[in-house]
Amino acid sequence: TGFTGVYKADRPGPVLAFLAEYDALAGLGHGCGHNLIGTAALASGVSITRFLAQSGVSGTVKVFGCPAEEGGGGKAYMTMAGCFDGCDAVKPFIIVPIVGAMFVDIINTGIITLFLNFLTR
Repeated sequence: TGFTGVYKADRPGPVLAFLAEYDALAGLGHGCGHNLIGTAALASGVSITRFLAQSGVSGTVKVFGCPAEEGGGGKAYMTMAGCFDGCDAVKPFIIVPIVGAMFVDIINTGIITLFLNFLTR
């Protein structure tokens, strides 16, 4: 099951979408970071929404919940169904586990790569 959350500013403008993957692997759970991908996408959407509301900047923010990403091709079906039509930018997130750290790659910007280290005791 997918979902779409939408915020439209008072004036029309660019449409920015974030892709929130949230499914888990059978027997493993969220071992490949989809719990973080979903959280990062939702937090990004909420942050941009608050900025638009407070600044008066025009635009629309969408957060798409993307199911079946582990072997089901959820985003392919969403694309064929026209879910992303009308979006000016669609932002996926990739999180790859590395021993002792998590690497968060903000892809398709050509500008930003963010490295995060999660330390535990």
